Amino acid sequence: MGLILDKLRGELEKVVDTCPRILSGEIRASLEAVVALQRRSLRGQEIGEAQGQGILQESVALQRRDVLQESVVSQRRDVPRVSDDGACELGRALDVVYRATNLVRLAVSGIVRDVVAAEDGEGSRIGVGSEIGVSARIGIGLRGGLSSGIGVDSENFVGSGRAVDFGGDVGSGIAAKTPDGLFGRYLGGSLDDVEPLPGVDPILIKRLAIQLFKSSGAKESGKPIVINGSKSNLPLIKAVAEVCEEEGVDFYIDVTDGTGKVHFINDSDDDGLRELVRLREELYTGAVVIDIKNEGVADVPVDGKKMRRFNELASGLHAKVKSKEIPIVSTSIPTPVDAEEDGGPYDEYLRLFFEACDQPWEQISEAQEKLVDKFNKGRKVRIVNDEGTDIAFDISGQTFVNSTTSFNIPGSEFFSSPIRDSVNGKWVARGKFRHHTDPLVENIELEFENGRVVRFKAGSGEDTLRELVTDDDGQGGCAVGTGDGVGGASCVGDLSGEVGEASGVGNRGLVREVGKGMRYVGEIGFGTNPHLRRCYVNSSLVEKGGRTAHLALGGSWEYTEYEGKSVKVDNGNRSRSNIHWDITVMLGGNNGRIELDGEVVQQNGVWIGDGLEVLNKGWGALPSSLQPEWWKERYPDGYVD
Repeated sequence: MGLILDKLRGELEKVVDTCPRILSGEIRASLEAVVALQRRSLRGQEIGEAQGQGILQESVALQRRDVLQESVVSQRRDVPRVSDDGACELGRALDVVYRATNLVRLAVSGIVRDVVAAEDGEGSRIGVGSEIGVSARIGIGLRGGLSSGIGVDSENFVGSGRAVDFGGDVGSGIAAKTPDGLFGRYLGGSLDDVEPLPGVDPILIKRLAIQLFKSSGAKESGKPIVINGSKSNLPLIKAVAEVCEEEGVDFYIDVTDGTGKVHFINDSDDDGLRELVRLREELYTGAVVIDIKNEGVADVPVDGKKMRRFNELASGLHAKVKSKEIPIVSTSIPTPVDAEEDGGPYDEYLRLFFEACDQPWEQISEAQEKLVDKFNKGRKVRIVNDEGTDIAFDISGQTFVNSTTSFNIPGSEFFSSPIRDSVNGKWVARGKFRHHTDPLVENIELEFENGRVVRFKAGSGEDTLRELVTDDDGQGGCAVGTGDGVGGASCVGDLSGEVGEASGVGNRGLVREVGKGMRYVGEIGFGTNPHLRRCYVNSSLVEKGGRTAHLALGGSWEYTEYEGKSVKVDNGNRSRSNIHWDITVMLGGNNGRIELDGEVVQQNGVWIGDGLEVLNKGWGALPSSLQPEWWKERYPDGYVD
């Protein structure tokens, strides 16, 4: 570990010198702290009698900078350079910082326990059973008693390593190139192996990067940007970094490998999860976050309980994001899994996504503002379609947000929350739905009485639906049903003495409402992106499709200001696991209808009223001179459905 840290220091110095907009100094300081952490761990932690205190002391001594220096110098020729002429090679710089941040994340999580051997660069045998040569392999003790040989090479930084054996521990050779390598799986390899996004015009990638930067407001606020993203989205991450360079705005990167992120969650104990949350909160505080993510793509299943525990520990961070104390603008690039789940070729699906990000936002915002004004004056909303949805709720005193691209891209929607106890009726959502990395749920039916989900079922994935809906149940209040999602018993809900009907929640036991929680609605919204003509699984598309409406089970948004305007979107609903799950129904093609105080404002997915044509026709509502070339080539006759 010490050698890897020293090697990264040298690379980071070059990044700082040639790419000054990347705030690598902060990462370097974190690496220094990790060195201190490892040394303290070696001094104070018992790792078994086989090593013995003397070996621990020797290992500590061997990590002194002067001892390691020769090893670092001997491999200087292998250090990936930013460039020979000193110019900023952004791709290499991003890769260096990516590996550094993953190493810091690995250390603070507690998964790597301590450094138990190092070498002086001359091929000496050091420690217990650890043969180390000029390749500068080092042994890392992992939880569970696994020891590993780790080699450094010029191409992938962490290369193949020779297995070592510490006092009967299980030896394991590890390589970043090996998918099942214990150490490599956390570091996530290199950014060099990321494939381009297929079928996407680079111009659309650049336009989305510019929109994300513009929506962040970093230029105006003077704050640095944290580019948080999934490794597979490197083309867009790099494009955003290029815009930051061009605009003179400092930035960090916090990039993770999709599977590696799951390993961090699955393998950390509670203290490790706390440290991962703390690390992220420190990084985000005082910055603007551009979140370029994708979900549901890990090669290993996530531990649902640990993920929810991570979210629970991150409640303070989530509150800062929801209140916009930490500004964030996000997008979720589709993956091959998304394309498969939504039933289409991946290249066409990606193209649809990037086109949906390139819409006439100014005109859409103007049209939405007319609807916001109208709904802000209303009281009763009813949503109906031929698939079984028939739900009504009160919005008195709430105000709606006109959201295009300042929070999520692609836009657009306008949303608020209902009076919490006013929701009554059925919500029948046909199609596939996913909450983050949880399994898919299909064809959801929810029945509400006085705001509360009293019955629920799904065509498939009902166990996942039950786990989510009942997440805030379980600690006193009433007896429950048999666990089939439809049975129930009379019970007292919250402390006010409300009486309702509890759905079956399996072995969760008794029911206690925590801030009302997942059985209540935290958001109601209407998608208005005219390019999205149906429901989608992807988290950036699920609530934005034109001709759709969505509700979110769980926590409501907590901010009181949006783009400089006072808003009231918080109905007080909270989820202890910080869940906010959008579930969408189609209103186009199934005789859907939205009524506001008895007036039909949308019929079969078409908004009714002056100045709303752009919400129904998109670019087709604008003069040809304002339409982008891709639109004119692909939709010469406009949308035909």
